[in-house]
Amino acid sequence: MPRRINPGLALLCASALFLAGCGTAAPQGGKTAKPAARAADRRPARGDKTDYSSSAVERRTDAYAHYAAGVLHDLDEEAESAASEYLKAALADAGNEPLVLEVSERLLRLKQNEQALQLLTKATAAPGASGLLFARLGLLYSVLGKKEQAIEASRTAVRKSPSSLAGYRNLAQIYLQSAQYEERLKVLDQAAKQSNADAAYLVELAELYTSFMRPGSTETIKPRALELFNRAAALKPANPLLLQKMADGFSLVGKNDRAAEMYLKLLERFPSLPGLREKLADLYLLQHDGKRAAEQLQEIIRNSPTNPQAYFVLGSIAYEESNDVEKGRPYLEKKLKEAVEYFNKTILLNPALERVYYALADALLRLNKAQDTLLTLDKARDRFPQSFLNEFLTGLAFGQLKIKGIHQRRQAPRGCRDHCPGHGNQPPHPHFVLPPRLDLRTHPEIRRSGEILQAMSDAVSRFQCRVELSGLHVGRARSQPPAGAGDD
Repeated sequence: MPRRINPGLALLCASALFLAGCGTAAPQGGKTAKPAARAADRRPARGDKTDYSSSAVERRTDAYAHYAAGVLHDLDEEAESAASEYLKAALADAGNEPLVLEVSERLLRLKQNEQALQLLTKATAAPGASGLLFARLGLLYSVLGKKEQAIEASRTAVRKSPSSLAGYRNLAQIYLQSAQYEERLKVLDQAAKQSNADAAYLVELAELYTSFMRPGSTETIKPRALELFNRAAALKPANPLLLQKMADGFSLVGKNDRAAEMYLKLLERFPSLPGLREKLADLYLLQHDGKRAAEQLQEIIRNSPTNPQAYFVLGSIAYEESNDVEKGRPYLEKKLKEAVEYFNKTILLNPALERVYYALADALLRLNKAQDTLLTLDKARDRFPQSFLNEFLTGLAFGQLKIKGIHQRRQAPRGCRDHCPGHGNQPPHPHFVLPPRLDLRTHPEIRRSGEILQAMSDAVSRFQCRVELSGLHVGRARSQPPAGAGDD
């Protein structure tokens, strides 16, 4: 149940805010005043003196009292009452620009658009209204669907505060929503001409450019965004989040080496900054540098040993490395076994990742472990809807078992062939042991193996010998028996 506002507490808050507001005036003797603790207390620098007339003090006191009441209503989740108090606070001291900006933001967040419009209309009517106020008014008009008023207010913001990005951002968004791409580009180009912009301004503007990239416009946009990222880097900012945005931007415009360099420097200075190693690993994967990507993923696992995605990517890297036939069979088998281990860990940590089952089955097939493949595919079949890839890999596994059986029978002594399945009623010879789960009486799936293999063959033909699902590629070569495996 929401608590009632304590009048004494509200008065105490108002008194504290009032005292902080008084402290914003420049004291005598040239001493620097302490900054105000709240955004509502920060007075705009429109003059060197604060008005301490009785009417001005009474107006500010009234504003802070309403603001304090609004905070308490906000804590009680009483949105309408909070909005009303915030509005009264800002209207009582409409010349306090930081207060107006904060209250208008709160009103927008509470979806009290009409009250926000009333406040901003009054605030921008003052002769000294800044570009930030007009930018906020333009944003509000845009939210209300009043395009022309939004454009007019935003252009006024640009004219009054050309070094602030708020007006440009509004105009760019308005033109994007109305598909006026050329006009949007002109606005961004105008913003890029500011010579005294700081790094945050340049990075955000570059991000606005990259968000504008469309098919056919990429080559036009990338050089402009890259120039802004380079200008920002030349200013040598120290903020880690800003540096991370710059690295992201360099990666987005194709400068992966520069991005990797910045990520590594950030890791040296801020090793616990979240998401850095993941981004660096992604970057190395884009550069086909599996070794360095694996190093970052191993660090991720050390810090987060239950991260299934990291295990899956490590398994995928190991699987990819197993395709390097020039390194010899022992190396390939080692990498396949690593892939199987990583895929098994992924399934253990997150059994709902369907594509991992098929990746594991594919690696097991390459290790000639057909029965383990079938067990894996059975688990996937029990958990997920029927899929073509599951049936495809199932057919390959049955085919591999059949080929194994042919080889085993050829290697068995001649006299043993009469004891093999299909040759009389004698039990199988120890040289050829058919796994119990594949017996016709206990495993009905084997009855469908011929149908599966036929469906597999038809599908391979239709899709040009290649099936692709969830990043797995299965070629025609896998569906054909090895050379020398003829008929019995």
